[in-house]
Amino acid sequence: MPVPSDVFALLCDLESELRRQGQWEPVPPPPSALESGLPFCCDTLRFTQWLQWVFIPRTRALLDAGGPMPVASGIRPMAEEALRGCGWETIPILVLLDRFDRMINAGSAKD
Repeated sequence: MPVPSDVFALLCDLESELRRQGQWEPVPPPPSALESGLPFCCDTLRFTQWLQWVFIPRTRALLDAGGPMPVASGIRPMAEEALRGCGWETIPILVLLDRFDRMINAGSAKD
């Protein structure tokens, strides 16, 4: 099981990096964009929007509620594809998402 404080710190680092890269948006997308049935809301949001408006808030809500973390994670491969050729430095985001995947996947391997 991943340590909640480690996951929270990673989410803070991810938010900071999105801000540093100019990818943090002050205005949320319309509610309909968040209701996509596709993984990562790939039909309605850019990947960075999904991180900001879906992934970070939902993961923080799980932590706040003491709820169970996902049993597996594979966000980095999607990030690599979604951010390819975007024109800004994506490596720090990919590293953070890889850390998240490893935290979650290591936690499930111990069960």
